Amino acid sequence: MTCHRQILADYYACEVMTERDAFLDQNFSKNFVWHAGEPWGHGSNLASWQSEVMHPLLSALSAAHYEVHILFAGSTMNKPDGSGDGTQWATGSGYLHGKFVSDWMGFRATNQNIRIRFADFFRFEDDCIVECYSQIDIIDFLQQIGCDPLPASNGERFIYPAPTGLSGIMMTPQDETETMNTFKLLHGMLFDGLNTFDGEGLESMSMEDYFHPNLKWYGPGGIGACMSFKEFQERHQAPWLIAFPDREVLGLDNLICDGPICGEAWFQSVEATHGGPYLGVPATGKTIKVSGIDYWLRQDDVFTENWIFIDFVELFDQMDYNLLEHARSLQS
Repeated sequence: MTCHRQILADYYACEVMTERDAFLDQNFSKNFVWHAGEPWGHGSNLASWQSEVMHPLLSALSAAHYEVHILFAGSTMNKPDGSGDGTQWATGSGYLHGKFVSDWMGFRATNQNIRIRFADFFRFEDDCIVECYSQIDIIDFLQQIGCDPLPASNGERFIYPAPTGLSGIMMTPQDETETMNTFKLLHGMLFDGLNTFDGEGLESMSMEDYFHPNLKWYGPGGIGACMSFKEFQERHQAPWLIAFPDREVLGLDNLICDGPICGEAWFQSVEATHGGPYLGVPATGKTIKVSGIDYWLRQDDVFTENWIFIDFVELFDQMDYNLLEHARSLQS
């Protein structure tokens, strides 16, 4: 697995388009399957990944370069005992920096320095990358260029640091006992915690058993960061459950853990009814599916930090609200 980590680190180190294209040709399958979230959707070859997703993004930024906060790898742990199907993944997250000099996604360039939050999960077969799940925090980008289509965030904007107290760049496999302890805590939090909401009180989930009182919860643009467990419950969890009271985590598709850190790309694996207002959009009564990527950091027997990406464009499309169309109308 060390090789997979190095391949991913080398991918993020490429700083010019020709260098990046050569790296992709060497290390990615021509039949590379990608899931990029909305508005890009999905694709089934490397050429479409480059032409539809990466080239437009990197061409919009001058001096584009990655700042990686989290990088690790592992085998899928998608069964209750921590075992899995043997699928190999490597993941990375942080910022893509650059000056916004060319139009992107229908938004005019602002010639300002921006930093785009990203998260990638890459699946390997031998030493070849064959699939990915990727997320970009689009709302955070829109907030930076002054085109926020959502009401003011409950949490704090633009707070997305690297892990506290250790390097999130794990170039070698971590202790197996620590890895299993992280898995057990996460599995309990998701299925014995989140999925036990009784529809009335947050205390029914006993989330305090899984999170430190001084939890740092780095929510996506539109929600913002919560700087304590109390803030997390008041500023995110309560509004979320008013909007989606029956939400359920359906499964763990590609969860990987590595010592004290773990991550999961959950594409349409959270299901709920849109039963209450959410960020200015009234209830539609529709069944919705939510996609995103999460990372958690464990210290001792609780999680102390959580980084979250949610595909808000996909989510709000299901609620009959076109976020990008509204945001474009704000750019005078």
